Amino acid sequence: RSSMDDAETVTELARALRIRARLRGEPGEHYQTIVELLSRAHQKLDRFYWPAMLEEAELLLDKSNVAQGIEAATEVLRYNPSCAEAWKLMGVWSVRSLNYARAAGIADHLDALDQRLTGSAASSPYADIVRARARLRQDDPDLADLYLSATIDRYPNMPEPLALECATESLRYDPRRVEQRLAAFDERFPGSPVA
Repeated sequence: RSSMDDAETVTELARALRIRARLRGEPGEHYQTIVELLSRAHQKLDRFYWPAMLEEAELLLDKSNVAQGIEAATEVLRYNPSCAEAWKLMGVWSVRSLNYARAAGIADHLDALDQRLTGSAASSPYADIVRARARLRQDDPDLADLYLSATIDRYPNMPEPLALECATESLRYDPRRVEQRLAAFDERFPGSPVA
């Protein structure tokens, strides 16, 4: 059996191509190839392979194809209701669509999932990210920083909260501090597409 007949391998190939496309700024037609690979993984090779659906949801939302992206994320949750990554995608898009009540509910759900899995009373890092993004969207960098610092303290090498920390600084209109944060981020994660 060829490795291209394995849903996991095809999904990993699609993920690698997606990262390369973002880093190189490759044209949109490469994304069609990636979508076709992911569709093959979860429609032809393994209809229950939700990681391919999750990757597809991230790709579609990244390209602002909201309807299909949310549909793909919803499909992931149908197969794996505890998939924190899918819930986080839904929370981030709730923030982007200014549905802060829904984003808050999703963040609470992420906390409950995390606490059930870890037994810890700490907030979920994904919940903190959703809440911080909501506060940034509402021009409240101080509260956003509170959520981010909780996650950064526990997960100091997680790129997304560190990138969002740069965004909180930009809302304070101190160009020197923004440059310092961006330089520190670039030093840790050179060429990172995270934002």
